[in-house]
Amino acid sequence: MASQHERILRPSFTRNDDRGAMHELLNGGEWHSVIYGQCVAGSHMGNHYHKETLVLFFLITGRADVILEDIVTGQRSTLELSALEGIIFQTNESHVLTFTEDTNYVMLKSLAYDPDNPDTFEHPLL
Repeated sequence: MASQHERILRPSFTRNDDRGAMHELLNGGEWHSVIYGQCVAGSHMGNHYHKETLVLFFLITGRADVILEDIVTGQRSTLELSALEGIIFQTNESHVLTFTEDTNYVMLKSLAYDPDNPDTFEHPLL
């Protein structure tokens, strides 16, 4: 598993001018679902893994602590995400986020959600 520093995604390009700001985070991949949401400080999201779906989780504002566990090896790691940082949750990697500030986020999924086959498997880390 990559080190904590290597896992955190940051914009590769930022444009700031009188029009506003634009941050380019990703230059590749195939994404079938784009989600925007908010979480309040103290809340948790995750405690599960996906067998087929990659998930990119990117904080627009706020902060979150992340716990990751490879469900095959049991290797566990933690990291902290701040505004304008993100991570890609790999397949078979259980993950839970604890939001330490009110947070706005964007989430991209490599597979669209299918209620008949959700590809979400409980694996609590908290």
